[in-house]
Amino acid sequence: MPIHIQHIKDNYAVLQTYIEPLTSADFSNLKNQMDREILPKSEHVIHIVADFQHITSLPTSMLTSGINLMNRAHPNTGIVICVTRNEFVKAMARIFSGVLSKRRFKVVASLESAYEEVDMLIAEKS
Repeated sequence: MPIHIQHIKDNYAVLQTYIEPLTSADFSNLKNQMDREILPKSEHVIHIVADFQHITSLPTSMLTSGINLMNRAHPNTGIVICVTRNEFVKAMARIFSGVLSKRRFKVVASLESAYEEVDMLIAEKS
């Protein structure tokens, strides 16, 4: 799968690193893996750092399928922080965040910024 998942921040977050090419099926498989293997095992919300730094294109159905997947997200899903400098991916992420009904979604330019966001979110809950 072109999406690598790694626990970070003492299991209060996961880092999802995306590699091209991506398909809609990859996102569906990712959701299934998160919903079965990671999120239910946690006693707290898990924030997601989605590293799109190496992505230049997205599947054509990304917006529609992504919104459907996020609106049915597991209850332990925290804030999704998208890391990208690619203007196309940023534009898609902004549209995505604007139409999500339940979940918060942020876009940042670096992993360092994403980690700072996660640290602040964890500190707020302490």
